[in-house]
Amino acid sequence: MCKSIILTIISIILFTKIQYGQCIIDDNYINFTNEIQTKVFNENFGDALGIIDKEIKNNPTDCRYYFLKSAVYYWEEFVYKDDATAEKKFLENIDKTINLANKLQEKDSKNACVNFILGASYGYKGLYYLDKKSMFSTIKNASKGVNYLNAALKIDSSFVDCYYGLGIYNYNAGKANFLIRLILPIFFNSADKEKGIDYIEHVSREGKMSKDNADFTLALIYDREENYNMSRNYLNKLVLKYPGSSIFSVYLMANIFNYKKDYGEVIKIGINFLHNTDENNLNKKRMGSMIYWLLAKSYEMLSNYQNALVYMEKYLRIIKNDKNALESVNIYKAKLNVQNGKVIKR
Repeated sequence: MCKSIILTIISIILFTKIQYGQCIIDDNYINFTNEIQTKVFNENFGDALGIIDKEIKNNPTDCRYYFLKSAVYYWEEFVYKDDATAEKKFLENIDKTINLANKLQEKDSKNACVNFILGASYGYKGLYYLDKKSMFSTIKNASKGVNYLNAALKIDSSFVDCYYGLGIYNYNAGKANFLIRLILPIFFNSADKEKGIDYIEHVSREGKMSKDNADFTLALIYDREENYNMSRNYLNKLVLKYPGSSIFSVYLMANIFNYKKDYGEVIKIGINFLHNTDENNLNKKRMGSMIYWLLAKSYEMLSNYQNALVYMEKYLRIIKNDKNALESVNIYKAKLNVQNGKVIKR
């Protein structure tokens, strides 16, 4: 009898360890996540997916790696225009993540990691439907995410990265129209825009896996709030850390071009980005043409019409028949003819 009880206790302990082992946020997973983020933000998606697939091969039911895989496809779809494959793969992997995490949740509802993965996954689905302008699906998924993230924090209050998803929900829902804000507390979760910003800033300072995501979100928020200096500060950090990111580089270049008006700095950022990327692949990216346009216009503002012409023609190879760009090309050529004429006269 005593032996039977001891064996039962040992079995329970081992079983519990196996369940927790399938979803735990430890230093190894944090380091792994940050390694993947470095590749993703530098837009090396194939490398990131290859590393994750190796882990999935060894851990085929581990929801944490399917979650990371879905995040890679989400960002890839953001970087590449009209990437239906990435969009499909995102949905497949986020749903697989949720299914696997739900199975763990049924056995162990007090696991902070499981609640975090579920919260972050539903948050991603909320953002996906926000892009699709499906408001009900956005709120439904985002609110589910909030519930799980709050549950994770209740289990482990040191789980700082939860505040990233909570911050996004509070800011976006807090900025929604009056009718949506009125019904949120009745059917879903109430929202506070200022609290959302505070949460995301907290993650920017203290987060273990979501610091850079928080910085980019804050850059977008402060741009939306017309605090362009704050937005630029966050973008500067990201561009220095991820020189291969077309997204971060374009947002920073546009900010400086429009508000700081330091055209030499815009050129420096754009040229540095081109040194860190494959230009043959750039025309497929959502922001690829903008790199060339901002470079051309910056050179134009500095009266360097030769370089302005070079980059505007590169822009036109991607965005064909843009009337404004074609007009700019004609202006640059006319300016160069005048300059060359002056040189000849001398």
